[in-house]
Amino acid sequence: MITTAPERSGRLARWRTVRAQRAESLRRAGRLTTRTRALLTLLGTAMIGVGGVAVFKTKVEAGPTALITIGAVLVVLGAMGRQISSLNLKEGSLALQDAKDELSAADSPEQVVQTVVSAPPPVQRQLQQDVDIAMMSESAYAKVIADVLTDQFGDAVQHDVPIGDVRADSVVTLRGKRVVVETRLGTPSRPMSPDVLRRLVRPAYLDDETVHAVVIVSASAPGSYLIERERQRAAERGKSLSYTTWTGPEDNQSLQHAIEVHLHP
Repeated sequence: MITTAPERSGRLARWRTVRAQRAESLRRAGRLTTRTRALLTLLGTAMIGVGGVAVFKTKVEAGPTALITIGAVLVVLGAMGRQISSLNLKEGSLALQDAKDELSAADSPEQVVQTVVSAPPPVQRQLQQDVDIAMMSESAYAKVIADVLTDQFGDAVQHDVPIGDVRADSVVTLRGKRVVVETRLGTPSRPMSPDVLRRLVRPAYLDDETVHAVVIVSASAPGSYLIERERQRAAERGKSLSYTTWTGPEDNQSLQHAIEVHLHP
């Protein structure tokens, strides 16, 4: 089976469907009514005014400072017209909501992946706890890796390949060797859990006589002992196993190498 343009278009269409659904959900989530915004803005302005006057009339700084700070937050809420899920005062940014807005506006799978990968660690974890975002980002990651593999190996790559009772993300067949590639974006700032890694090294791949190796591609890295344990499990079934981290184009070469080592006769 040769990778064709319609197949790649089909994968892109599936990603766009997931993205459109998530974008609509984000647009409707967390919006404040006009009346609420007006009340927040009025209250916040009043608190800032009272706090400013109190600074010059009292010797205690904590109270006026708190009034001004809270008032400022309320004014921001009223101006933005949305609920704040995460406020990072140190960096002066609405990190979580900004990331969600970027995902909603993303025009390509690459933008989705980069938004998740470049987000602060706490935000990465919160994003992946959102089922819709996790589904969209995983779909985008699989699409990006599929395109990279197609650029690297051309017609030697198949996508969404049935093997036993499951479907592999990608399969590279070259020089008489067949390598299964499974993708998992996960949470870049956290190692992959043992259960997730074990699920990716599927029994169907280990039982298939035509499969020579399995390569796991992820934005997160597991502990070396986990890899060794799964590598040993694969070796007992006559298979090779590799794990490589991919977070952007700078990792294309290492991805290609991780697969090519299994393609030599």
